[in-house]
Amino acid sequence: MSIPVTLPEAERVRKANQAWVQAERAHDLDGIMPYIAENAVFHPQGAKAVRGRKAVREFYKEVLKLPFSEFDATPEEILVADSGDLAMDIGFFHSVFETEGGQVRRQGKYLLVWQKARGEWKCIAASFTDEAPAQ
Repeated sequence: MSIPVTLPEAERVRKANQAWVQAERAHDLDGIMPYIAENAVFHPQGAKAVRGRKAVREFYKEVLKLPFSEFDATPEEILVADSGDLAMDIGFFHSVFETEGGQVRRQGKYLLVWQKARGEWKCIAASFTDEAPAQ
């Protein structure tokens, strides 16, 4: 997805974030991957670090198998470095999983670090944790 150069950088990061979220909602692995940097590091809750784009792709293959019916992530604050090529995206997420026992709701917080390369914002680091133990 190409984002017009005229947008302020924080808004470009927000748009990239929301396009990534839409791809997650749609269980669209190929739609997610354009937002992940080659050297990305993910720190999922309760799991080892996931290093590199190829490993992140494998991680998402498993995540997208989960029976979630709702997912949203909302940036609360996006801070862009004076250099204009790094940004920190701080926000919250919620999801709903459909299980045999009923719906399981999950909510938490995330921190993404974005880097602009060749005019495109890519996630180079992600950390996400639940606010409270899953129901």
